[in-house]
Amino acid sequence: MFARRHLQLGFALTAGCLMLGAFVVDWPRTLQSVADANRPLIALAVLLLVTTFCVFALRWRQLIAVNDPPPFQHVFNLLMIGYLSNAVLPARPGDIIRAVLWRQSYNISFSIGIASVVLERLFDVLAVCMLGFSVSFVITLPAAMVWALYSFAAAAVGLIAVLMLLGWRQTSVHRLLSRYPKLSSHPGARFAIEWLRRFVLAINVVRSPTRLALSVALTCVGWGLLGLYLMIMVIAFRLPAPLAAAVLVLVMTNLCATDRN
Repeated sequence: MFARRHLQLGFALTAGCLMLGAFVVDWPRTLQSVADANRPLIALAVLLLVTTFCVFALRWRQLIAVNDPPPFQHVFNLLMIGYLSNAVLPARPGDIIRAVLWRQSYNISFSIGIASVVLERLFDVLAVCMLGFSVSFVITLPAAMVWALYSFAAAAVGLIAVLMLLGWRQTSVHRLLSRYPKLSSHPGARFAIEWLRRFVLAINVVRSPTRLALSVALTCVGWGLLGLYLMIMVIAFRLPAPLAAAVLVLVMTNLCATDRN
């Protein structure tokens, strides 16, 4: 009952924000801007955006720690459901929803789904920081922004190192649990330990050179296409802004979204 009311409240808040946005928009000017835009360039930008989603779906498929990942079409569908949930629901629950859908659709444990999403987000943070550093060679960024880029990049690298260390030392974790059996005597503790064990096993997917290389390559391609998409949109709508500004907006909006999560 509480979950249903929470969902209803989320939809109500989303609808209220949409109505408020529709009220404050200058619709005649907006429609005129759309009419004056370069339609072929907009079509190209949309094609790039769809291609980006396909690339990210391929990457997510590489990060799922199962021997036989689901078909690409199903991975793409679940990814789009997650993105849509982040866009229309408060608190950005799309990543959790994706992990739940994995469990319901393919009986893939929730911990494996969460592990794939965590790795996905860490790769995204590093890619966004690299885009930010590349923009800094073109325009001068505020010191606070540069500090934020270095902080996020260092945190992402540190977390990846910790997760890989957990994967390498999982035998030590099992040895610790066998030495202190009281740690797993409580049902809640047993659940947490089992969940952590599966999560660590799922993180080990990055120890596969093929999967790791493909994931890094797809991350670079996906974010590169997304930056190109925004630059084309700036040209298509004849916005009075440098192309580097489009990449900078991409960097800051995604870092802020990561910080909210």
